[in-house]
Amino acid sequence: MVGTEANPFDALAPFYDSWYSTPLGAVVGRHERDLLLCLARPGRGERALEVGIGTGYFAQALIEAGVHVAGVDLSLPMLRQAAGKGLPVVRGDAG
Repeated sequence: MVGTEANPFDALAPFYDSWYSTPLGAVVGRHERDLLLCLARPGRGERALEVGIGTGYFAQALIEAGVHVAGVDLSLPMLRQAAGKGLPVVRGDAG
């Protein structure tokens, strides 16, 4: 059941992705995306569910690899950011 308590990520949603535009963020983001693709080894046309999708930043790497991605997250503001990128998302708790 999804709780009504404040989510600490709610306040971060509007500027979460902008950190990846900073010099350090760009390097970290590139390494994290490369690691994701190396570990997941996604195949074109596969489907993936990202639990804790947040703004969809990492889902974009999978989409670029040809994967159909959907996501779930507790934070409505984060989900709005992901949905704005065209990602199908659902609010929910995986716990």
